[in-house]
Amino acid sequence: MSTKRRHILVSVITICMLVMSTVAFAEDEIIIGWYAALTGPGASAGEAMVRGSELAIEQINKNGGIDGVPLKLVTRDDKAQPAVAVTAIQELIQREKAVAIVGSYSSSCIMASMHVAQKFEVPLVGTNWRTECSTLGNEYYFRATGFDALACATAATFVVEHLGWEKIAIIHENDPFGTGGKDDFVAALKYWDMEPLIVESYTRADKDFSAQISNIIKADPDGVVFWGLYLEGALLIKQLRELGYEGNIISANSVIHRDFLEIAGEQARNNHMFVTPWIFATTDPNVLEVLKLYEEKYGEPAHHDTVSRGWDAVHVIAEGMRTAEGFDPRNPNTPESRNALKEAMHEIDGLELMGGTYYYAQSPEGTSGEGLKSLRVVAYIDGTAIAFDPGYTPAEGAVLSILEGYK
Repeated sequence: MSTKRRHILVSVITICMLVMSTVAFAEDEIIIGWYAALTGPGASAGEAMVRGSELAIEQINKNGGIDGVPLKLVTRDDKAQPAVAVTAIQELIQREKAVAIVGSYSSSCIMASMHVAQKFEVPLVGTNWRTECSTLGNEYYFRATGFDALACATAATFVVEHLGWEKIAIIHENDPFGTGGKDDFVAALKYWDMEPLIVESYTRADKDFSAQISNIIKADPDGVVFWGLYLEGALLIKQLRELGYEGNIISANSVIHRDFLEIAGEQARNNHMFVTPWIFATTDPNVLEVLKLYEEKYGEPAHHDTVSRGWDAVHVIAEGMRTAEGFDPRNPNTPESRNALKEAMHEIDGLELMGGTYYYAQSPEGTSGEGLKSLRVVAYIDGTAIAFDPGYTPAEGAVLSILEGYK
């Protein structure tokens, strides 16, 4: 064989190898990572959340995926344990090659793991509520639900300006969610130059709240603010009524859980309000369609509000992929594609989903990745959740008063 022919043959082989290499590394699906509790005490919320994400993936893929490339959800169980959450997100990024991640509803787990997303430059859409997460300067963190500052400012605005409360009692769970909510509510009250009348706390798994309730009743408040999870909250509110408190109560959105009223009983069916992005008793046809799909696929009604968080988080990521200049769905896991995705997600401005309309481009000053600007104020009336207003915007000064404390 002549030297010329050998060189031509080598060149052809080299070109073929390069083409084959390109094909080998081209992606035939886009990996979306997902981690939250699927076992342990938080499994119920995690189950609803992963189902919401699965339904979103199915809907997106039925409509052509991202420029013809389907999405694939890869999950990890973080057991609602921060150390496990760190391992989960590392595995999703390094082993599973996730392009973006839907993160835990547990604020403790997000606080422990969000730095990993920043380190590897992978967008993380959290489904937790703790305000602090969006104030740490992590531009790879987004949130697909409300946050405590928004919820507390909404609740405070409603009870102060609409109900006229002046003497306010607060009782909260002493974990990051409950304590963070209490701190944010106290900060919101400063906008009206107010302080709480009394603050009480309890520990998760407590069942007897008589001492705290006795102190609250003696203080004679205009109303009670509860911030904690639904299980202890149901027992707490039941005991509040049994021990003689007849006034109004306003709570975190955790009480939207379908089991709440069953545990709390008749005592929680009236004079009880909460703030939330959405409710099961909605009239929104788009939300009703998702709930219908949920029941058809899983054979039971959605039981936890985390279904909307899982759904919304996936759609936020997908919207970023569709609109990003520089995101390549056939080669998505490059620094250039992930950065383009992150930038496009920050530019989302009016994306309507289950939990409301997301405006990441208008994230409040001092925060990054906050999308919701309003929540619903809802009351239990004869056991049915009725929204006062489909989108209640709090006093801006109350939100800023809270965020000031995170600077």
